Amino acid sequence: MLPATIDRLIDNGALTRGAAGLKARPKQAEDKLLGLLNQPREQHLLGRGLHLFQSGASATMPSACGFLAALLTKLAFAPAKGTVIWLTQGLAAREWGEPSPEGLARFGLSPDRILYVKSSKVADFLWCLEQAVSTKGVAAIVAETPDEAAFGLTETRRIALKSTHTGVPCYLLAPSRNKNKNATSTATRWSITPAPSRAEGTLLGMPAWSLAMDKNRHGPCASGTAAFNPYTARFINAGAASTEAVTPTLTGPVTVPAAEGTIGSAVVHLAKIRREKFEIAKERS
Repeated sequence: MLPATIDRLIDNGALTRGAAGLKARPKQAEDKLLGLLNQPREQHLLGRGLHLFQSGASATMPSACGFLAALLTKLAFAPAKGTVIWLTQGLAAREWGEPSPEGLARFGLSPDRILYVKSSKVADFLWCLEQAVSTKGVAAIVAETPDEAAFGLTETRRIALKSTHTGVPCYLLAPSRNKNKNATSTATRWSITPAPSRAEGTLLGMPAWSLAMDKNRHGPCASGTAAFNPYTARFINAGAASTEAVTPTLTGPVTVPAAEGTIGSAVVHLAKIRREKFEIAKERS
């Protein structure tokens, strides 16, 4: 960058000069993040490919799940077609809970368009993930596990190739307990922590997060805080969140998608088997 250009950006307030060098001011960094998150679906960085989202501990993983719910509202449900497959492995449900249908509805998601599959073994979990990413009629996939080692370089490379070929975005979710990041073949890697929301009077504020993109194969990284407005399906500045209350409710009973046979017979079949085993065990007890 030319010295004259640097001086002009400093005069305009876009850059600051410190001991560690030039840095973008927080507002410009957040504007860049919001611009990235609010891109049109066809051009969105997270609209296709394989992406990894991590949070520092199990206690903050529900917040990361909330960010993915907001992202699904923004992307996967924009064209109002397709099913989202939500895969959970091991003790993830016990450590940070399961998605709540009413909670998803508050993000603007229709719960009857989400197929929830649980798997106890990592091998079964990865098999379901590969089957889902290769299936027609799937809008997006969320795969969460308490074991970040499950998303190794070999596993993520195989899934990334299939995701790129089919165009189905796949979002991996795992806690980040190791200081040294595992090598993966994901297009982006994000660190997510909960951020304070701005409440107005007695109303709850919009959900907010501190986001840091640590890796981006397609361009520069971004970081900052962002809130989400489910009414407009847009990410907004967390410090200037809308005063609208987040109070949408379910409009009908939660149902299994009607086109069950078309959204991945392997995944649906596995879900049915586990459901039947659960019912049998419940009757015996």
